[in-house]
Amino acid sequence: MDGLLIAAVVDELRRLLPARVERIYQPDAHTVILHLYAGVARVLLLSADPRYPRLHLTQHPPANPPVPPAFCMLLRKHLESARLVGVRQGEGFDRWVELVFHGGGRQPGTGGEKRLVVELIDRRGNIVFLDETGHILDALRRIPPGQPGTRAVWPGLAYEPPPAPRKAAVTGDAATLAGHLARAFREAPADRPAWRVLRAAVPGTGRELAREALQRAGVDPEAPAGTATALHEPASPTLQTLAARVAGWLARALRGEFEPTLAWDREGTPVSVTAFGVSPPPEGGAAGSPSPSELCDRFYREHLQREVTAQLRRRLEQAVREAVARVTRRLEAQRQDLERAERAEPYRLYGELLTAFAHQVPRGARQVELPNYYDPAGGTITVPLDPALGPQENAQRYFRLYQKARRGREQVEERLRATEEELAYLRSVEHALAEAEDAEDLEAVAAELAEQGYLERQEAPAAPPAGNGRGAVRSRPGSRTAEGGRRPRESQFLRYVAPGGRPILVGKNNRQNDWLVTRIANDWDIWLHVKDVPGSHVLLRRDRHEGEPDEEAVLAAARVAAYHSKARWSSHVPVDYTEARYVRKPRGARPGFVLYDHARTVYVNPDPEDLPPRWPGEAAGGGGQEAQRT
Repeated sequence: MDGLLIAAVVDELRRLLPARVERIYQPDAHTVILHLYAGVARVLLLSADPRYPRLHLTQHPPANPPVPPAFCMLLRKHLESARLVGVRQGEGFDRWVELVFHGGGRQPGTGGEKRLVVELIDRRGNIVFLDETGHILDALRRIPPGQPGTRAVWPGLAYEPPPAPRKAAVTGDAATLAGHLARAFREAPADRPAWRVLRAAVPGTGRELAREALQRAGVDPEAPAGTATALHEPASPTLQTLAARVAGWLARALRGEFEPTLAWDREGTPVSVTAFGVSPPPEGGAAGSPSPSELCDRFYREHLQREVTAQLRRRLEQAVREAVARVTRRLEAQRQDLERAERAEPYRLYGELLTAFAHQVPRGARQVELPNYYDPAGGTITVPLDPALGPQENAQRYFRLYQKARRGREQVEERLRATEEELAYLRSVEHALAEAEDAEDLEAVAAELAEQGYLERQEAPAAPPAGNGRGAVRSRPGSRTAEGGRRPRESQFLRYVAPGGRPILVGKNNRQNDWLVTRIANDWDIWLHVKDVPGSHVLLRRDRHEGEPDEEAVLAAARVAAYHSKARWSSHVPVDYTEARYVRKPRGARPGFVLYDHARTVYVNPDPEDLPPRWPGEAAGGGGQEAQRT
C-alpha cells in the first residue's frame, strides 16, 4: 500500500469512530484481526506481512486459530471492550498508522489510553503496542537494541516511528512541486526509470500512481532519468503537466477527496489498487468504489490465494516427484530380483539330469559331465556336485533350490506388478496436477494423496467435497463431506454438449473419475477413455432405449477424452468406448482405476478448435487421470 492509499483507508476508518473492540485474534505471525462495532459490525485487518503489509476493513477475515499467540493475549488483556477513538497516519502520508484506544481491558489497571502502531513498510512491517506514555508494551517483531543500522523495537523502550524518507513537502502548489521534481530528475542516477524517481520524490505515491502521472504527461515511465530531459527544467510544459497532476492528487488527499480504483488485466486478475483513478492495462479494466477497503480486500485476497495455490502446487508436485523416484528405484530393484530368480532355471535341469543319469555319477565327485537331452545338438553339460552327497541327494538338493527360487520369483512378480500399478497411479496424479486449474482441483489431489499415504494428513488442506455425492470426494473448502446415499450433481463435472444436445461429463480428478463410474453412470451411457494413457474418464449420456450410440456424438466425446488426457498434443489418438455397464471398479483398487470390456476403439485428433461446445455458463479447462483396461 502506498501512502495515498493508506490515507484513503484512514479516512474511511475515521468515519466509523468511535468503535468498540469486541474480539481480537491473531490468525498468523503477521496478522491481527479486530472485530469492531460502530452501529454495525466491522472487521479490521492489520498485517505486517513482509510481502503485503496492509491495513483495511475486510469481509473475509482469516480463521481464528485454536491457540492464541502471546501478542494476541496481551492485546486481549488491554483492548477487549475498549473504544477505538482515533486513527492517525504518519506525517506527509508516511506509511505507518496509529490507532488510539480508550478504556477497556480484562483486568483492573489495564484501561486508559493505549495505542497500536501499524508500520506498513515492505519487508520491515511491524505492529507495535504502546502504553499511554508512548513506551512499547510489545511488538509482533521485536528488534533488540544495539543492532547496527536498525531501530530498536523492544518492550520498555520509548517508541520511535520509522524514519521518514526525504521527499517533497506535501503541498498542492504545482509550481513548488515542479521545482522539486526537476532537481530530483537531474540528480537521479541516469539509468534509473522515471517512475522510480517520481515515486521516491513525492510522498504517498506508489508505482501505479507514479506511472499513471508520467503517462498522462506524455513520458514513458520506463524512460531512464538521464534521457528524460523534458523533466529536468521546472519551466518545461511536460514537467508542469506532471507536477499539476501529482499536486492535484496531494491536494485532494489533504481534503479527504479520494477516488479508490481497482484495475485488472485481460484475465480479470487484479493488478493494482490505488487512491485515485488509473488507466487499466490493455484489454483490462478498472472500476472505483466508495470504500478503499473493499478494493484492498479483493486485491490482496486474490493475490494471496494465487500464492497459496502456487505453493500448494509446488508442494504436491514435489511430493509426487519424490514418490515417483522412490517407486522407480524399487521397481528397478525388483526387476533385478526377478532376473536373479530366473537364473535359477538351471537348478531344475541339474536335478533332472542327475536323476536320469545317476548311474553315470561317481561318488565323491565335485562335478560331472552329463548328456543334455534338451539340447537338439546332443551336447553335454557340466553339473557341479556336493562330494559329500550321492547322485540322488544332489538331485534333490537342486530340486529344493529350484522350488525355493520359483516361490521367490512368484513373490517378486507379484510385488513387481503392484509396483508397476503404483507407478502408473503416480503418473496419473502427475497428469492431474499438470491439468489442475485452480485451488479446488489441487485440494482434491492433495486430499487423495493424503488418503493414499503420500502426504501426512496435516499436510493436506481441508478440502471437503462440493455437492451431494455418496463418495468421499474433496472439493471446495468449507463445504461438507459428501457422504451418504445421495448422488453427486452433474454440475460438479466438466460438461460439454454433444451433437444432438446430449451432455458429455468429464471427471476432473481421480475421485470424480470414480464417481462417474460408480455413482453417475447409467448402464446404457457410453463410457470413454484414451487407451493406455493417463486421462479423464468421460461419460456420454444417453436415453435408456436409444439403441446404437450416435456416431457423431461418440466421436465428439472421444475428442473430449483425448483432449483431457496426456495425449492432448498427439494426433490419431486411440480412444476406447463401451457401455457403462461393462465398466467396473475392483474392490480395493486405487482411485481412478477401473476394468472394462466389450470395448470398441476410435481414433481422433484432440484439436481444441474441434471440441464440442462447453455447457452454457462453463469455461474451457479440465484434467483427469488414468483408467486401466482388461
